[in-house]
Formats: sequence, C-alpha cells, structure tokens
Amino acid sequence: MKKVMKVCMAGVVSISMLGACSFGKKEEPRNAALLIGEEQSLKEIVSQHKSEIKTNTLYKVKKAETGGKQLLIMERKTAEKMVEIGVLRESDNDNEVWSSDPIKSLPTAPKGKAVLLASKKNKKIKELTINEKKIEVQYASDTWFGHYRNSDYEELIVIVDNTTFNQIPVNETSMEILHFNKSYGEDRPYNTDDVTAVQAETEWKKLTKTMGSQVDVLDAVSIIKK
Repeated sequence: MKKVMKVCMAGVVSISMLGACSFGKKEEPRNAALLIGEEQSLKEIVSQHKSEIKTNTLYKVKKAETGGKQLLIMERKTAEKMVEIGVLRESDNDNEVWSSDPIKSLPTAPKGKAVLLASKKNKKIKELTINEKKIEVQYASDTWFGHYRNSDYEELIVIVDNTTFNQIPVNETSMEILHFNKSYGEDRPYNTDDVTAVQAETEWKKLTKTMGSQVDVLDAVSIIKK
C-alpha cells in the first residue's frame, strides 16, 4: 500500500515553489501529527511514544478513490472535532500560495448533500460516485489538513452525516491525532542557516522516523484551539 508522508522542502524556496510551500508568518506550530492506518498500529505508536504525547484521540474515517482523486471521508461530528482543535485550514488567497488560517466553523450543506472541501479547481463537482454509491456534494471552501494540501490522501475532503457515512461501501480505517508535549518548530519550510529551525527539524525526523512505516498516512499538523 502506498505510504503518504507530507514533507515541505527545507532551505530557501524559489519563486517557482511558492505554489507548493509558503514562508508566510501564519501561526503554524508543528505540535501534532495526523496518522491514518490500522487501529492496532496506531495503538502501538501511542505506546511507543507515550512520553512525547500530551493527548491522543482516535477517529473512524473512510478513504476512497474516484475519478483519479483521493477522498478522505469524515462524519460531521468528526469534522467538528477537527475544527475545534484548529487542524483544518482554509486558504487565504487565490494565488495558489500555501497560506492559510484555521477555519472557525464547519460549513453546512442543504439536506441530502455532503460538504466538499477541495481546491477551487474542483468547485464545480456536484456529485461523487464511490463504489457505485452516488453522493451529492456542495463545494464549501479550499480547506485542508496541515501546511498544504496533500493530494495523495486529501484531494477531496467529504463531510457526511452518520447515515451516509455508514452507507458508503468502503471499509472504515482509523485516524489518530497526536498532540505532542512540545512544538517541533514550525510546520513550514525552514532556512538551513537557522540553527534552531534545523535542530527542530532533526528532532521531528527522529520522532516520526518509525511512525511512517507503521501507517498509511503521516501528516504534520498544527493544533490551535479556539
């Protein structure tokens, strides 16, 4: 199975890379990780790193692919928890620069439709078919997890009610949010001349080195509680 590990390139970012990583001054402490994988593997990770973890919370989600796009499907209650801790971030520009702010509330959709969080290029999507199950969606915003959208697992984030979630013919998987005891620098590119930033990056890589091989998705996120 393909492993997904989000990494924003270190060092000086060229102008051509601005669409992928941003040196903005937004608050983005790298103080948490989003993991998706088998529940037992997640439990083992928590046990192995309990001294570094402040809190950990397990959620059930579904992952699917349709039309060549990777979907992350969540129940509305799960998505609301993500909003509460600030890990879902919305773009603050129309220039494809990865600069964002935590969303303050979860968008709504008309009865019978799911909420679609995706890049603006996907805003015309009105319906998704997942293993022959058709779901009507309403585009809400350009929102993602972490510093930038990783299309390997969250090209489309679909938020549904409990009934629809259970009806989608895809096996559930587990998603864990680990909130660490400290911040490992900022969740953005860093300057290799910055000794403090380099040290934080080294510590982060050491912390997550074995995690990536135990799960399907490992993503750095910023917990910013309201």
